[in-house]
Amino acid sequence: FFLSFFFWFSGMAEPVLHVLLVDFHHKYGPCVEFAIPPLPGTTEEAVASGRIPLPDKWTHLPFFALPDGLHNWEEDTTFFHLPSLEDNSTIFCVASCRQIRASQLKVAADDVTRNTVLKSICVLTKVPAYELLREQLSTTTSVLFEQKDFSQKELIESLYHSLQRSLSVVRLEEEMFLHAGLDARAFIARYRHKALQLFKLLLLEKKIVIHGANKMKAHDICNVILSLVSLMPHMLRKGLRYAAVVQPVQENAPKPTSRKTAPSATEIDALAKEDLFARLTLAGCPLRVFHQGMLHPHAALQLVEDLKLAPSFVIGVTNSMLPTLKDFAHVAVDISEGGSITYMAPKLKNLVSLTTPDLRFIDRVINTVAQSKQEASSWVGSDTWIRAEFGEYMLSLLTTADMCLNVPSQQNQELLQEFGAPWVQAWQATTNYRLWAEQMDITKTVKGFRISHIQQPGHVFRGNLKVSDIGLKMAQHIDPQKTEKIKNAMAASGKAMKDLGSSVRHGLSSFWKSFEPPSRRPPSGPDQAAEAECTAALDAGLTAEAAAIATAVPVADGTELSDNPVATESKTAAEAEAKAVSPAAASIPPADAGSESPPSLEDIEREILRLHSETQ
Repeated sequence: FFLSFFFWFSGMAEPVLHVLLVDFHHKYGPCVEFAIPPLPGTTEEAVASGRIPLPDKWTHLPFFALPDGLHNWEEDTTFFHLPSLEDNSTIFCVASCRQIRASQLKVAADDVTRNTVLKSICVLTKVPAYELLREQLSTTTSVLFEQKDFSQKELIESLYHSLQRSLSVVRLEEEMFLHAGLDARAFIARYRHKALQLFKLLLLEKKIVIHGANKMKAHDICNVILSLVSLMPHMLRKGLRYAAVVQPVQENAPKPTSRKTAPSATEIDALAKEDLFARLTLAGCPLRVFHQGMLHPHAALQLVEDLKLAPSFVIGVTNSMLPTLKDFAHVAVDISEGGSITYMAPKLKNLVSLTTPDLRFIDRVINTVAQSKQEASSWVGSDTWIRAEFGEYMLSLLTTADMCLNVPSQQNQELLQEFGAPWVQAWQATTNYRLWAEQMDITKTVKGFRISHIQQPGHVFRGNLKVSDIGLKMAQHIDPQKTEKIKNAMAASGKAMKDLGSSVRHGLSSFWKSFEPPSRRPPSGPDQAAEAECTAALDAGLTAEAAAIATAVPVADGTELSDNPVATESKTAAEAEAKAVSPAAASIPPADAGSESPPSLEDIEREILRLHSETQ
């Protein structure tokens, strides 16, 4: 009572709207079992039944609070958004989920018929303090399940009042509270160059589905999405106002009042000396990426029809069906495979291809994070440092774009194209760019200056091409997660080739020995009689062939001996006679009389092919 009176007296809105207990009913599916304070339209009969009806805008709430695949984990957490019942603003929701064997319950309700009981505690608030809420929710949910009696609701009521007190001191201006628990370092270390590609994809307002291929918890997916979004300056603090609205929001901008005098040089210098995030505010951040698009760190399958109506969205899913739906998304990102990005439209991949200055920027961030791994307490390489670096990148982009708006010269256009000419063209066609350009015009009218007056335009890592840039270009296309697999495959292939080489060398050695003259290779062993018989047959064949050649018609100049029809016929007859003497002689190639010539190239090639086929 006193807490509610304090908020009423101070004019502050209570940060926590509701705390809910969501249950998976064996017959009706996910439903809200308990709510404090009671939801609009709640009756005593509904509370007694354990199935509280929901407002139309919140129909999908229970499915958000109990994610698909929860049965695979002992506990999980989801972050999601709902539209306000009063206006189009966003309600930020956190749900902590757990499961317990029904046989372990001390007090089991009559409708418990499944072997496992799944429940979650869900908080609806006006503050996007996702991870801060998760820590408190996780502790309370753990205690609730340890009681093994869900009929007692005092713990949930106590949580509601505790959260009201704790969130009342959170200041949205201090973004460190909102970014707490969002691991930007892990995001950069895991996804490397793809982190900047995903950053630029957000600015293009595409339909993006992020999933874990049924290998990751809902919380892991949510954290990746919000870590990405937190790289955009001021986005969590002021950029998610319409993130849960399906239809585009139309706003009537107030007519600006023109400044009569231009700002002095002293005023411009003072603005230029402002800290980074103050200059980003002057530059128009946060960009309204989600002004006409939706953001759901966790989305349920029941939201599909609403998502189809949205011009753009960024969602995380645990249901493997959503990424495979035809004509549903532009991009699918599998974070279980190091951020594998699947582009439904091939042209989109070229749009977010990183330029040389882009590669220099993200490579410096990656290397700094890797080198500062052991110094978690230092500023350089920390989460805040990473967000500051992306803030510098965004500021250089907006400053250059503002310069092009003010002075659309060829030189300024070339500066803007350092961010990627195709990407810039696509960005300039988005809603967030149009609204930002209008805001810059208003800033010029009201304050008498443009952001390009207080910040040097151009890419933050612009410069001439260097030899090291070639390595960066190559590294962009190499996935470090698969390096070990490639090494193992190459080692296995090398061993196979080594074994093949040994077999070929052994086969060729045996093959060459088969052409040694009998005087150098005396017969021995059990096959002595057969080899002697072969030798006799070969001598008989050579004698017959020599006699045939001697009586043959002389050949013309330049004609090969094998072209003489008489000689060829005699040679064939001699070979047939020799083969008839013994089958073992068939394996011995014919030789010219009185010579010990080596086998032909054709013979060697055939033998190699035979040995290769045997090795295969």
